[in-house]
Amino acid sequence: MSPDPQFVDLEAYPLVADEAWALQQIYGTNGKAQEIHESWLPQNLGDLDDTPPAHPTLGGVGLAYPGKRHVFSGPQESAKTLAAYVVALEEIRAGETVVLLDFEMGPWDAKTRLREMGATQDELSSLLYVAPDRGASPAAIGSLIASRPSLVVLDATAGAFSVEGLDDNSRKDVELWSRAWIDPFRREGIATIALDHVVKNSETRGAYAIGSERKVGGVDVHIGFTTVRELSRGKSGLYRVTTHKDRGGMLKRGVLCEFAIESHPDTHSLTWEFRPAQEVQEGEKFRYTVLMEKVSRWLELQSEPQSRTKITENVTGKASALRDAIDALVTEGWLVEEIGPNRTRQVSVRRPYRQDDEQVRPSPSQSVPAEGVPAVRPPVPPLQGEDGGWNGHEGPRTDPTPSRDDIEF
Repeated sequence: MSPDPQFVDLEAYPLVADEAWALQQIYGTNGKAQEIHESWLPQNLGDLDDTPPAHPTLGGVGLAYPGKRHVFSGPQESAKTLAAYVVALEEIRAGETVVLLDFEMGPWDAKTRLREMGATQDELSSLLYVAPDRGASPAAIGSLIASRPSLVVLDATAGAFSVEGLDDNSRKDVELWSRAWIDPFRREGIATIALDHVVKNSETRGAYAIGSERKVGGVDVHIGFTTVRELSRGKSGLYRVTTHKDRGGMLKRGVLCEFAIESHPDTHSLTWEFRPAQEVQEGEKFRYTVLMEKVSRWLELQSEPQSRTKITENVTGKASALRDAIDALVTEGWLVEEIGPNRTRQVSVRRPYRQDDEQVRPSPSQSVPAEGVPAVRPPVPPLQGEDGGWNGHEGPRTDPTPSRDDIEF
């Protein structure tokens, strides 16, 4: 039977409201076709030129990639700022321009630190120092891009979030911040190193910077810094550098290297070396030198021997690591252990332990050396000459603030 020519299937036709909505998506409310943004136009990846794999050659120290987004994170005074300054200074010495967006040091302290690292007047002139007190406008970022830097160092992200009025615990705010502060440089092939802090509790810290996980989820490389031996003026410091994330896959996973720094006892000039991490021999425990000193100092304040349980309850640190620290102190003769009431293991100080005493302990093969850190830069002259000028020849220092010996590393 032939279909009735008068019959119309209404299900095949849209409602008037549906049709109006569909037309509005295509032509907009003014009746003209809407333009599709170029970012939504498909690209043929086959038309892109093949490029060789990127290598972490930025600054020549093996930590960072040209044109990539990096996060250096760690607790306070873990040398992440110094490491970023090393990369920046080496880039400048290779003839490049570097931008420093600073919310932490201030211009005088930043200059002091760079001079201690051997920076010359010409090298300082290739560093574009900026201390923003408001958000990043396209014009401001564009002016920095126009200087064609190879690297932008941001010290630190907390200050950059603050001037934007954004919350670094919010995924949405982190994405908005990254689009304004990081992505414009990335699109132009300019590397970024954002310095960030970690949560205070080392046991719950994990591999993340403080705040939303998107702060490191949206970058190419995340490097963590931890203190082995804290640097102070006139002494040496040692820091462990760990690869938490590396999209390029060229960095060694886990412990990447050690960052050894030495401060000259008279001039306070800094020399440094990134060197392979010392391997722990099979069957040999890692030396928790920071905890070893904490345990010794606490026991020195006690009037009688203390049990291991008391030590782990009163000294800050992971219990298992504290037990290893106590074992090392007893084995090496810093502590004396004896059996106390109820057969508890009682510990007392035989000889106070300090990290600076590492060179005199009985088994030096089990830890990193405390002295003799090799230098990659020759010592620089004292910062001030007899007339108070920088290195004795650049005229008087006009720093309106008093000199400081407590600048964080």
